[in-house]
Amino acid sequence: MATLAWTLPTLLGAWFLRKQLFGPLKSADKEIAMNTFKIELGAEVKDRITGLKGICVARSEWLYGCRRYVVQPPELKDGKPVDSTCFDEDSLEVLAQAAPHAVKDTGGPQPELTRHSTEVQAQGAVA
Repeated sequence: MATLAWTLPTLLGAWFLRKQLFGPLKSADKEIAMNTFKIELGAEVKDRITGLKGICVARSEWLYGCRRYVVQPPELKDGKPVDSTCFDEDSLEVLAQAAPHAVKDTGGPQPELTRHSTEVQAQGAVA
């Protein structure tokens, strides 16, 4: 309980200070900040810190603008793929751009189904 007593005022103070220094985010700023990933899925990347190379297979954007990428190395260990690892956007460098690929239909929204009345269904069940 003591932790919450000092944490809440600290968080509120930090929020107020950020708002005073930078002002509220404008809708145009939010639009620009959204969905502006620098690295395309399928690109070959290298982490500047660990030197791990691989293919970018997933990406995510976190609450305060941190963008993370999942990198899958091409190596095998004991016949199984090496585990993929997450990295921040700024720690990755692009070695090769993603090859263009066709987007396949994965299902998505389906057209409205036509349903028969219960009488037709009942007749079909009897026959």
